[in-house]
Amino acid sequence: SINNKKEELFLLNEAKDSLYKWSRDKDLRLFTSNGKIVKSYGLDNDFELIYYKGIVNLEDNIALIRFRNPESDYLEINFSYSVIEKGVMRKEIDKSEFLYTLIEERFHAPLIGWKGSNFYWIDEDGYTWQSEQVIDPFGKTIKSRTLKKYSD
Repeated sequence: SINNKKEELFLLNEAKDSLYKWSRDKDLRLFTSNGKIVKSYGLDNDFELIYYKGIVNLEDNIALIRFRNPESDYLEINFSYSVIEKGVMRKEIDKSEFLYTLIEERFHAPLIGWKGSNFYWIDEDGYTWQSEQVIDPFGKTIKSRTLKKYSD
C-alpha cells in the first residue's frame, strides 16, 4: 500500500542479481534491492538511491539520493541498522511458517534535515518478506508484502 491507501498488486517484471523491477501498470514502477526500494517512476516524488550497500551485513553506510519533484542534486544519506526482534511469520500463499528477523534501518539526509526509520521482516536466507519504508521527505510511505518468493 502507498501512503496507507488501498493495497495494490505489483508484478515482478525482471530480476537481475538482487535488483528487482516491479510494476503496477505502465505508469508506476519500483526497483528494489534486497527489499529496499532504490528507485521509483510514477510517484509524486520519484527518487533514485545509488551506492546503497543494503541491509545484508547490517553495517552503517552512506549512499546518495536524488529526488525528481522537486528536482534535487544527489544528497548524502546515512544508514544504520539494528535488530528489533525475531519471531515466526506466516506466508500469504500457503500459510506455511518461517522464522524472521525484524530489522530497523535508520536514515538521515543531513543537508535537508530528513530522517526516519524503515523496517524489514527478513527470513533466514536474507529474503525480505515485508517492509515499511518512508520514501520522501514529505512522509509518504510504502508498505509491502511478498506473496511468493522469487526463484530462478
